[in-house]
Order: sequence, then structure tokens, then C-alpha cells
Amino acid sequence: VSIFTAFGITDNLDVNLSVPYISSNKESNFQDISVLLKYRFLRFNSELGAFELSTAAGLSTPLSEYSIGGLNDIGQQATSIETRALLHFRSNSSWFATLQSGFSFKVEEVPNSLPATLKVGRATSNWYYDVYYDYQHSFGGIDYRGTPFPQNFREFGVDFHKAGGTLYKPFSSSLGAYISVSYTFAGRNTFLGASYGLGLSYNFGKN
Repeated sequence: VSIFTAFGITDNLDVNLSVPYISSNKESNFQDISVLLKYRFLRFNSELGAFELSTAAGLSTPLSEYSIGGLNDIGQQATSIETRALLHFRSNSSWFATLQSGFSFKVEEVPNSLPATLKVGRATSNWYYDVYYDYQHSFGGIDYRGTPFPQNFREFGVDFHKAGGTLYKPFSSSLGAYISVSYTFAGRNTFLGASYGLGLSYNFGKN
């Protein structure tokens, strides 16, 4: 379960806040809070729809002292500086596609990583739905089944290939809720299988 809030500072600048609560086997706790500042520096219209280019940067840090030490952990107790570049297209019929990637600078011994996401969906006044492919590659790090047995689980290099989707229903111009499902089908030092999510979204921007 997670809470996501978005605040529009200007027409092109907004700040996003995400607070996830994750349950995995015997571990249930708040994971890593993230604050992201996103700026849209280019927008142009065509006969097909609107194209946008944006950049984003922010910080992610643990909210709780959740345990680490297994493949089913809910995180790595890592503070990271996140950077992203985003290309977004929205058609005149409300279909959209978003491609984003960047770099995650991890503090201390957690390996840095390169994330990438491709998302396709449709957003209308009554419903939002999407499907996506999510990828992460970590630079270096140790393995769970390495020799000798790892002593510092924060040093894991975590890679994954994940596919999923989201269904969102707005209740008003500001408040909505979503359900999501994803499946991790390949990776390194990560749980393979399905995961599910519920969340609330509140937009503090001007209506």
C-alpha cells in the first residue's frame, strides 16, 4: 500500500512525494520515502498529439529500520540520489507512452544502478490504466549465493526485469485510488514472482 502526492509549483515544475508500505513474507513495514522534483522544459504539439521532455531529480531514504538479509527483503536500507530524463507522448485520443531512464547514486556501500521504464496506457477523466516494463541494472555488488557467504547484505547488486499494470479511478479532481499488479520474471538477488499494490493519490495542484 502506498500514498502518492503531487504538488504543482508552476505549470512546468512539480514535486512528487511517495510513501510505500510493503509486506513480504514475515516483513511488513514502511519502506523508502522518496521526494522528486520534476521540470518540463520542452513541449510541442503535432497532428498526432503532444510531445514533452522533462528531467527530474530527488532523494530516497528509508523510513523505518526494516530488516535486510534475504531475497524477500523490502529494500536495502539505502539512501540514494535519483536522476531521470523523461520522454512523454499523449495522443489526441488520450492514449500515451512514456519512456524514462536515469541514474541512481547510492550512498555508502549499496551499488549504484541504472533504471529504465517504458509505459503505455490511456488517461481519461473517468479512468486511468497502463501497462509497463521495468528494468534495473546494478553496477557491481555481491551475490546472495556467493562464496564466501555475504556478511553485508547492503552490498547486493540487484538487477531485475519486471512487467506490470495499473488501474486508477479518480474520485474527484484531486483524490483517487489505484490497484496494481506486477511480475518479476528475471533478475539478480531479487524475488521472482508476482506482487500487488493498493494506493491513494492526492494532487495539491490547482484544479
